[in-house]
Amino acid sequence: MLALLLNLRSTEKGFKAEATIPYVERSIELYKLYGKSAYVSKINALEIRLANLSGKHIGLCYPFQDKIELDRDFWITATDAEKEEVMLHELGHCVLDLDHSEPFSIMQATGTLFPLYTSLYQEFMDEYFDCSIMCPKVEWDGSKYD
Repeated sequence: MLALLLNLRSTEKGFKAEATIPYVERSIELYKLYGKSAYVSKINALEIRLANLSGKHIGLCYPFQDKIELDRDFWITATDAEKEEVMLHELGHCVLDLDHSEPFSIMQATGTLFPLYTSLYQEFMDEYFDCSIMCPKVEWDGSKYD
């Protein structure tokens, strides 16, 4: 299993940890469904790796490096819904340039939405994909965003 997690696969310009590919593909499907097809090439160009993140972080976006890191321990134990939510959150930073928003948003800074994410899935999708209007944009002043 560890060999699968460490394996990287090329998708256009970027590299994706093999274990993240179903969630990248699902995110691309959602972006297309919600009329955000223009962002697909940006998603494909990202490098997405599993890493040993310290502290409270389960994901980090490095916008100037076109890279996302996801915590390996979290990824191994997370449910499909948790992985999808975290992937969308980090893509929100790296692809849509979204900042954190509160409360009850995929882009919220504190914690995750589980199990609300699955029970209010449609509401979260509508909010996330309309977030380019409603959510604050990131003003990048550092090298990473969680």
